[in-house]
Amino acid sequence: MMIEERLKKLMSLGWNIMIQCKGKGEAYQLTYEASAKLAIPRKATTEDLYRSMVKIEALGDTLEELVTTLEKKILKPIRK
Repeated sequence: MMIEERLKKLMSLGWNIMIQCKGKGEAYQLTYEASAKLAIPRKATTEDLYRSMVKIEALGDTLEELVTTLEKKILKPIRK
């Protein structure tokens, strides 16, 4: 599955994902950082509001690594 499809899958589960690309030192390398929060549903309960406060962060040297880390952090609790 392509990276875009994997991100869309996470977003379809209700996650707002922000990705930043940053320079890494003076070697012209890049690193990627992402943060994800659950979107607040229209008819939110107190539990929904508490869940939306949880912020998940991930780092990666490539977009592939970044998305894999996000999937591990987001999908792991769902699978249990």
